[in-house]
Amino acid sequence: MHGVLSSLTYSGGQHEAHLHTHRGEGADMSLRRFANKRDVSEPEIVSALKQMGFSVVRMDTPVDLLVGYRGRCWLVECKSSDKGYGKDLNANQSEFDAGWRGPRIVILRSAQDARDWGVEVASKTGKAA
Repeated sequence: MHGVLSSLTYSGGQHEAHLHTHRGEGADMSLRRFANKRDVSEPEIVSALKQMGFSVVRMDTPVDLLVGYRGRCWLVECKSSDKGYGKDLNANQSEFDAGWRGPRIVILRSAQDARDWGVEVASKTGKAA
């Protein structure tokens, strides 16, 4: 499929791209793609973890972050609230977590949560393998 990116806009935490492809004369198809909305607490959580020496990779699915430290990895979901949608993992994340054979998904809500969790991990995690 050949196409031309006709517009890229940013609004309300989402990037929207329009790709137009031509299928013969007069035919035009538009694909809309939205970037996942990032949680407002994520930048401060990422910063706190990096300051403590953790490696952090931003992801979209199944959770927000892949975090590494001393040869181990954790899946981390950033949440901004302890109420409503921001309280727990969504249905897809819960289903993934139930079948995941690694450590449970960690939920962090603030930079202080990240620092507290980081201290706990550091105290329990030996040197890198």
